[in-house]
Amino acid sequence: MNKKFRFLRILNHLTQEELAQKLGVSRTCVANWEKGIRTPETKYILKYTQIFNVDFDFFISNNDYVMEESFDISALDNDEKNILYDFYTCILRNHHKKLDKRYLK
Repeated sequence: MNKKFRFLRILNHLTQEELAQKLGVSRTCVANWEKGIRTPETKYILKYTQIFNVDFDFFISNNDYVMEESFDISALDNDEKNILYDFYTCILRNHHKKLDKRYLK
C-alpha cells in the first residue's frame, strides 16, 4: 500500500508537505505511510481517494501492476509528460471498474 501512496503523490506533483496539508496531518506522517512504517487510518485513505479521485479498492487490492516498473521520462518534453500523466490518471480512475465489468460477463 505504501508504494501506492507515494506513486499518487508524485504523479500529482505534490510534495509530502503539500499532501500533508491537504490531509490535515504532518509531513512526517505522510513520510511514514510512504515508507511503510505506519499505516494510515481508514479516514485518511478515504481522503486520499477524494484528493486523487481513485477508488478505495485501489489501496486495498494486492494489484501493484502500476508500481512494478519505473520509467525515465526525462527525455520527454512537457506535452509528452502531460499525455503520460493523463494516461496514468485514467488508468488509476478506471482500472477497477473495467475489471469488475469483465467479471460480470
